[in-house]
Amino acid sequence: MPAANLLGENRPELLRHKAMLTASGDVLVDGHPWDAKDVALEVEKAAGTGTRLVRSDEDDRFDVLPCWS
Repeated sequence: MPAANLLGENRPELLRHKAMLTASGDVLVDGHPWDAKDVALEVEKAAGTGTRLVRSDEDDRFDVLPCWS
């Protein structure tokens, strides 16, 4: 099965998790490195069996929200 991007709009349990960048550019999820085993377990629990986070440098890798004025 091909990879798909899962978003909060179709997997709302993912919205319970907070992602951030550190000053050095490392990605943390709920205060843990994005590739830590405990993060992997939480992501799979939120989005379904077999779901995993992968690193991407693609320009469209972010779910961009509309800007309301």
